[in-house]
Amino acid sequence: MSQRRFQSLDLTAGGLSAALILLISLTILAGTWEGVRVNLNGLDGHGEIGPYSPIVLSFSDPVDQKVVQSLFSIQPKIPGSIEWPDSKTLRFVPLKPLQPNIDYHIMLEAGSLGNNGLLLRRKYSGTIHVRKPQIVYIATINKKTQLWIVDTARKYARQLGNFDKAIFDFDVAPNGEYLIFSAINNKQGIDLWYLDRSGTSLRLFLDCGEDSCTMPAISPDSRQVAYARATAPLTPSMPIGAPRIRVVNVETGEDHPLYANPQIIGFEPNWSPNGKYITSYDGVQELIQVVAVQTGEQFNLPSATGDMPSWSPDSKTILFTDVSQDPDGARTQIKMANVDTGEISIWIGKNDDRDYQYSDLAWSPDSQHIVLSMREPPDYTARGLWMAQPDVLGGPMIAQDPNYVYDAPLWNRWGNDLIFQQERIKGGYISQIDLWSKGMVQPVVLAQGASPHWLP
Repeated sequence: MSQRRFQSLDLTAGGLSAALILLISLTILAGTWEGVRVNLNGLDGHGEIGPYSPIVLSFSDPVDQKVVQSLFSIQPKIPGSIEWPDSKTLRFVPLKPLQPNIDYHIMLEAGSLGNNGLLLRRKYSGTIHVRKPQIVYIATINKKTQLWIVDTARKYARQLGNFDKAIFDFDVAPNGEYLIFSAINNKQGIDLWYLDRSGTSLRLFLDCGEDSCTMPAISPDSRQVAYARATAPLTPSMPIGAPRIRVVNVETGEDHPLYANPQIIGFEPNWSPNGKYITSYDGVQELIQVVAVQTGEQFNLPSATGDMPSWSPDSKTILFTDVSQDPDGARTQIKMANVDTGEISIWIGKNDDRDYQYSDLAWSPDSQHIVLSMREPPDYTARGLWMAQPDVLGGPMIAQDPNYVYDAPLWNRWGNDLIFQQERIKGGYISQIDLWSKGMVQPVVLAQGASPHWLP
């Protein structure tokens, strides 16, 4: 009787085991038949992408990287590099900005993707296009200094995010996905905050306590943030410490000084377009410091103005201002420094008979133009914006009104639109954001505010 019961149990267990093995086998076969699933990630709610945003393909299963790369293509072709954060994610990073008004077709040919015999049974195809850039700026509304956003068509202006502390300054990631801004904290220090492009995701990026962390500058690949950190005063009657440049990784939070020598001070960090160099300004020694991010190698450029330099798009030349002294007084000059040779030459101002007070340099991404602020005529209190060609000392004044000072010019990623700030100095102070596009006779006012940045 007992033996029969055990035999019955054995048969039942064996049957269950066989059924389970059959079920697992069918599941595997079904998965193999279904094949690998592919998704196009990184798009916003409108199926759009920023001009420098990575194109991301995710796979349902681990794949062979070399095989997938041989089947992957983009039409029209664009230069870029492929990264693999893991075995299920392909990340294509454009080397040049994607163009507006173009449909980019992302394709993956059908075939074996190299792992576990899983197949991509049908050719995958997805389409992306570049979103229209917007402008972020600082505006004080109802005594609150906050971030605002406006489009180039002036159809709307709205507050970006909902933050209850006064914002000091900010920068926008080149891929357009987030911003880093500084704001005063409850300890009278200044922290850095992270805000996504939609304004919905807000978090403390760097808790600086009683120190002041300002002037964030995001790297061209949008992965690192350089900033200036000044230590808190030892007593309330003492001044804050001199600023020193630090770099923090956006993904890991790793924070380290830019310079190995802790005595080196600086402010206004600025990345080269290729991400290999950072410049900062030492106001005590009146030097622009240029340091190679990877090696720490450094050279200095004498500059008595303190203006932020502008890089050529190929990162081979630095454009900066300096002041020369002669018997007739001081003269502002614009100089060019060759990064490879260290050679410095005077671009504008060598033979000026008066001081035009050149400042606010902006080299266009297409290398065709350099915009700068200057006094013209020199006896004006106001300053206009002049657009010149790098190899020709000539060009039009694109903004000139004796009632205004024009400064802070920034080109968009394609070099066809320029935003800048205009400040009324006669008839009551007011600061506004202007837009100038190639072909315009006069710029247009987009909004009332300051410190405009492109949000690509």
